Amino acid sequence: AGIAAENAVNDGDRKWTKRSNIQVVFSDPEFAFAGLKPADAEKAGHKLVTASAESRDIGKLHLAGDDDGFGELTADAESGRLLSAGLLCNDASNLIHLPAYAIDRENTVGQLENAEFYHPTKIEIISEMGDALWRKMGGHPLSRAEE
Repeated sequence: AGIAAENAVNDGDRKWTKRSNIQVVFSDPEFAFAGLKPADAEKAGHKLVTASAESRDIGKLHLAGDDDGFGELTADAESGRLLSAGLLCNDASNLIHLPAYAIDRENTVGQLENAEFYHPTKIEIISEMGDALWRKMGGHPLSRAEE
């Protein structure tokens, strides 16, 4: 709406780019997805690399009783750009915003890896996946104890 109003007032032609396309299902546990579906990413010519994490391995999610959830991040293997994030876990509707922001900004996995994550928090599922993805891409993530 803001872009449409700006265009109307300024006779502009600015368009909204919807890269992350956040989708949320308020189920129990919640499901949230952002970015390109893997099949669409491959069709667009991306070579994919993925990493996942289970909610039972994330302290705050485990303490919230979420032992069956998981998440997955997908990136372009050549550019390192984050392409998608999927979460099926407690508070997925809130946790999806960080990877969606990174996707919108066309950030790389390395840039996501440099984000500061507090412990213990539920968002650590994103840092765990980011660490694993960064390792798969040849990076060396700092252990959280080294920070």
